[in-house]
Amino acid sequence: MLQTYLKRLLTAMFWGGTFISGRMLAGSVTPFSAAFFRNFVPISAILLAHVILGESLTPALLVGAMMVIAGVSLNQLTVAGGRIIHSD
Repeated sequence: MLQTYLKRLLTAMFWGGTFISGRMLAGSVTPFSAAFFRNFVPISAILLAHVILGESLTPALLVGAMMVIAGVSLNQLTVAGGRIIHSD
């Protein structure tokens, strides 16, 4: 029973901490850069579930993680004048 409440407390603290740090960084990070890191939330959730909760890494999760990485990588590219260039 205590372990359940401790997990909920730690989750609330982590979630709140990320919200506060996100609000603090909002003025100093461009939206494009913030979106880049925000799209890695599913991958970090998979890794944390594996490390902390002992969840197994199934082939479907690994394929999904590769799709997220591929999507974020493609999102960082811009098509301009018929050729693909980096958006920086």
